[in-house]
Amino acid sequence: MNGFHKEKRTLTERGLHEHTYFTAHFEDGSTRSEHDLNWSDVSELIQVLYFGGVKTVMANTHPIKKLNIKHNNLETEIEVPKGCRVYQAVRAQTTFFGNENNSSIIGRVVGLVKDGVVIEERFVDGRLGIVQGMKL
Repeated sequence: MNGFHKEKRTLTERGLHEHTYFTAHFEDGSTRSEHDLNWSDVSELIQVLYFGGVKTVMANTHPIKKLNIKHNNLETEIEVPKGCRVYQAVRAQTTFFGNENNSSIIGRVVGLVKDGVVIEERFVDGRLGIVQGMKL
């Protein structure tokens, strides 16, 4: 999608890893990956109803047709129907040892929102090596 600045920092420089990223397919036919686009450039924070609770997500503000999520050798793709929004995020785990801590990316999450309600969410789980999800 034209009009967004190209991210100059590498994934590693942004605290991510080369083996975990999204690829957004916009309705105008363009495609951009996390290698050169920050999700925050095409999304906003919103609160949504989430399977009986409330959750805050970064949902798209620009028309996305499809979103691919890749983590290690796992991948999932979610089509974004008309009237829906999509969100994605990194899932991380932090272990604390005294004054030290160690953080690692353990997967990705991607979901669909319709009328302020999460209707589908998938978790690309790098620990178990599976993609799992929920749907309304």
